[in-house]
Amino acid sequence: MKKSILFSLLVGTIAVLSSCSTSSYTLLNSNVAAGQNVSAYKTFSIMEYDATKLPAAISIYDVQNIQRSIANELSIRGYKEDKTGKGGLAVITTLYTKVDVSTKDAIPDWSPIRPMGPTASMYYSYYDNAQIIDNISKDGVLAVELVDSKTNQLVWCAAVSSVLDDVQKQIKDSAEINKAADKLFSKFPVPAPQKK
Repeated sequence: MKKSILFSLLVGTIAVLSSCSTSSYTLLNSNVAAGQNVSAYKTFSIMEYDATKLPAAISIYDVQNIQRSIANELSIRGYKEDKTGKGGLAVITTLYTKVDVSTKDAIPDWSPIRPMGPTASMYYSYYDNAQIIDNISKDGVLAVELVDSKTNQLVWCAAVSSVLDDVQKQIKDSAEINKAADKLFSKFPVPAPQKK
């Protein structure tokens, strides 16, 4: 009896943990420009990238995945895509790398090597606040700007972090990009219809 209860608890815990999303995206900003009304627009056009000017780490396939995800988010909110480039909103996507550097104490408190004698005070005063680099992480940031096609005025902008794979340092797959785009539009002024 105890074994079956323990097994049921273990299976239930594994099911809960596996159902949780392992990816986490942080919305860095989501702003409507002063005096702009996002819902006044009905169409959008995605601005094309010049494939010859992409950095080596980014393929045109990655760019297309990102653009499809952004177009999908706008479409489910009622906007129509104009593939001729004459939509009311020009959609500009940008991907850049934000580098975070973390440090730690050069001489931790638990260090077995401690100077003694007359030079100890000089040693401590010199190294007291010394820091060494502990970790350098590159976090891909996806930014989107919606610009009025006629006036070239910014209408809305947002950015979301963590679109680079931590291990391979490449853009994440399309399923993950869809999740990032969902987070990117989470505070968009025109909400997505509720799923039934």
